[in-house]
Amino acid sequence: MTSSAVIFMLVTVLIVWGGLVASVVALVVRGRRQGRETQTAVVMETLESERSEPGVAGFKQGESAAGSEGEGTVGSEGESEA
Repeated sequence: MTSSAVIFMLVTVLIVWGGLVASVVALVVRGRRQGRETQTAVVMETLESERSEPGVAGFKQGESAAGSEGEGTVGSEGESEA
């Protein structure tokens, strides 16, 4: 091989790998940006819904999503359904 062919081959490899790296970086940056925009949109929707309907989404003190404080789940504390 002549020296000009080797140089041409190396330049071609650098261009191809450079394009690959640039496209991967662009995809990662776009994915992070879209994730950040989605997260911001969800937070804004949540804040606006809390402003328009105060107290609807929240629970009273001592109450959870399952019910009041004293209630357990089926089969808890050693109870069996047999």
